[in-house]
Amino acid sequence: MIFVSYALSLAAIVVMIVNTYLAFKLRRAMIGGEVGDRWRLLTNLIVIFLVGYVLSPLLLVFNATSRWSSWVQLCSRSSSLGLCSSG
Repeated sequence: MIFVSYALSLAAIVVMIVNTYLAFKLRRAMIGGEVGDRWRLLTNLIVIFLVGYVLSPLLLVFNATSRWSSWVQLCSRSSSLGLCSSG
């Protein structure tokens, strides 16, 4: 099952790398003005998402998913005490 997670992460990283490449390629074609400013903002957001996708397999390495699920289970058991309430 862990190999499926790594394969999906790798596929997502490849897609984001292609999207980042295309965003930078199209960025050179933008003249400027309002559209150019918005495209720079979108390019920066794409880069931030790329970094997140590259770092996502590290969550599997550090086993953060099981830590998160154990915290959720703890909160569901202690909900009557109000320890994990969001409000």
